[in-house]
Amino acid sequence: MFSGRYTTVSNVIESIHRDFGIVVPKGDVMEFIWEAIGIMGRPEILIPGVKDVVVTDYTGYLPPEQYLLLGCREKSTGISLSPYVGTYPLSGSKDSPTAVVAATTFIGVYENGVFQKELSDAFISLNVDLSSYLRWSDDSKYKYSVQNGVIRTGIQNTVLEVAYLGFPVWEDETPMVPEDPRVFRGIVNYIAEKVAFKMMLTDKLSERKWSYIQDKALWAMGSAANYLKLPTVEVMEGIKNRSIRIIPRNQMWSEGFKSLND
Repeated sequence: MFSGRYTTVSNVIESIHRDFGIVVPKGDVMEFIWEAIGIMGRPEILIPGVKDVVVTDYTGYLPPEQYLLLGCREKSTGISLSPYVGTYPLSGSKDSPTAVVAATTFIGVYENGVFQKELSDAFISLNVDLSSYLRWSDDSKYKYSVQNGVIRTGIQNTVLEVAYLGFPVWEDETPMVPEDPRVFRGIVNYIAEKVAFKMMLTDKLSERKWSYIQDKALWAMGSAANYLKLPTVEVMEGIKNRSIRIIPRNQMWSEGFKSLND
């Protein structure tokens, strides 16, 4: 149950020296903090953000603080892009000239940027926008894939609005460390174990003492991760309300859980 409070790297350095008598350089502490947060793997620590990403020649660069991509859409049209799940990466050359579209009992072909008249008329009679089905086909250009901080789309040049969870940092670019006692203790013990292991390898610390510090670090990291999994009072209230309502709502994921506490 993350409180949302953060502290600074200086407090981590002071705690390591106080608890273990070890002095760790600030640069090393910063690296280990990122590593510990990544190992915990809990999104509660991360900071949500939305930024514009310029796509040039099918390629754009995600924000450097981005850790988990939540989704993206084209800024000018508001059309959401779906993840590409094909066998091969997006080629990023040209849109596929032919895309097969199927909906209800109507099946047709979209060729050379023009809808076939029979198929288009059939969808119009049903008051359905054919492009909405085309957008989700495997040949649609509204797809994206992410690798090594780079997002590739089927659109050659555009601007995307990208929503993500990123590592929290202060104004001086140092990491924001969660202040909750269990999480803070987990990070401190994790860094102490990393330094103690190096000292053990260079015969500056006995293996027995390093093993003792390692056991404390493993327990503290597990305790921190489990603590972060605990839902808040508001979320628990929503779960309770959802389980006891007379008419269950099974499509809450598609609506973003906006009625979770109703």
